[in-house]
Amino acid sequence: MDPYVSSELGVYSGLNNIEDYGALMNYPDCCVKSFETARFGIDAEHLKEAELIKKEIKNEVINGKINVKDKCAIIMPSGFIPCSLNCKNAIERNLINIVSYDEQINIIELENKLSQELPHYHGAYGEYYEKIILL
Repeated sequence: MDPYVSSELGVYSGLNNIEDYGALMNYPDCCVKSFETARFGIDAEHLKEAELIKKEIKNEVINGKINVKDKCAIIMPSGFIPCSLNCKNAIERNLINIVSYDEQINIIELENKLSQELPHYHGAYGEYYEKIILL
């Protein structure tokens, strides 16, 4: 979401009904409820999950099932904080994805273009996508 739009909606400044915002953005109810508990960013629990995902990927690489660059980073739209990195509802809605190295480079290029075209600054959005690097 463009930072200007998030500011106008009051996402980080006391939106009266966070459930309405979650519905507008097609966020899963479980993630909205997690957000309501003041979980405003990627936290230690998410990072523990990322470590487990890294181990799974490492095993796939060792077993020759994937190339080391096939699963490089976990990405999510900035502003979306899932209840879990393994949330099936969020994954089905493409709010959480694991991308290859090439896809990650494309995302960074897209972010650069967006920052030129949509130069709205918001402290909560340093980038347009949250990234947890796996490699």
